[in-house]
Amino acid sequence: MLYPKFKVNYTEKELKTFFSVSKDERIILGKVKKDKNKLGFAIVLKTHKYLGYIPDSKKKIPEAIISWIAGQLELPIQYFIEYKWKSRSFKFHLSIIRKYTKYISYKGISVRCCMNTII
Repeated sequence: MLYPKFKVNYTEKELKTFFSVSKDERIILGKVKKDKNKLGFAIVLKTHKYLGYIPDSKKKIPEAIISWIAGQLELPIQYFIEYKWKSRSFKFHLSIIRKYTKYISYKGISVRCCMNTII
């Protein structure tokens, strides 16, 4: 099974469609206290929604996506460069994102499927 990947280039329409931060998402951003972390949080949120998973490295996220989201939030791209991937803050952000997107891990689904089959 192949996982979705980022494209090499995005049109403005694609950026607007897939990577624009909605009003609801801006409310969720309010849970992040530091501006330096808001950009990282927003990029993790939007890439998770786009791909269906979190990239294993922030280096895999195209510059166009980073710039697009940074522009909407009026935050410098430097904040994302400084954002620590796989840090405690990242894991906290991921828990908020998973709750917001109602994400259920594959393990959770397989356990539920098995339990329903057995019962």
